Amino acid sequence: MMNGYQRPATVVIANPSPLIEGGRYPAKRVVGERLSVEADIFKDGHDVIRAEVSSRLVGAPAWTTTPLAHINNDRWGAEFHFGETGQYELVIRAWSDDAGTWIHDFERRLTGDQSDFATEIEEGRVIFNQMAIRAASARAPEDAEAIEQLTTRLMKTAPSDVPALMNEPAHLELISRWPDRSLATEIAEPLSLVVETKRSNFSAWYEFFPRSASGAMERHSTFRDCLPRLDDAAAMGFDIVYFPPIHPIGISHRKGKNNTLTASADDVG
Repeated sequence: MMNGYQRPATVVIANPSPLIEGGRYPAKRVVGERLSVEADIFKDGHDVIRAEVSSRLVGAPAWTTTPLAHINNDRWGAEFHFGETGQYELVIRAWSDDAGTWIHDFERRLTGDQSDFATEIEEGRVIFNQMAIRAASARAPEDAEAIEQLTTRLMKTAPSDVPALMNEPAHLELISRWPDRSLATEIAEPLSLVVETKRSNFSAWYEFFPRSASGAMERHSTFRDCLPRLDDAAAMGFDIVYFPPIHPIGISHRKGKNNTLTASADDVG
């Protein structure tokens, strides 16, 4: 790094979804409904790519992170179910996986006529040493020690046995926890999502005005007068009753009887 120069991120994230009107409006789901998050993710060269999506309720301190899986071509995605109502934000992130790329390239070289793998083994040692440093810096001493032990085994393993060593499930899981994300790419703006109750997806709403609920012409109705109307709405198959906003009757600038422009003193009284 020279004079504040920083290498640009090399992974491209394009066409994220769901994106409603270019992000102008949030996507909507109900509690428990499936949400598919996808994006086109690619880079130049043959590096192995890793991607993830992080989500949280807007304003919440903690994020929940889920890996994105390769679907086809450049498309990556994952599915979610949200158990709590509210407004969420989702961030898609992708990076070039140096450890995964090293393992992939090592396997490819074994299929050729190469006989000396000293340079490749040294490259792997450097990658895993940096990984151990990241784990130690994040106060994960057990992972740091496990990575150091894996590095020691790598230096003593015959080249033909390196892929089997690295592809052990426990080792792959360990490596996946400490990637180098220094050149990770994030989408410019989080995806927006509103999660509502299940009833908002299929309920039937009935609206009526509380002031006229009783049908009496000489007085305004009360909330108690509305109770029989609830039974009427239920009998018609409605499960939600909606009251329009209720405001006090104003005095100044009121309209008079029959919608005249001004109210007389008698009208106000």
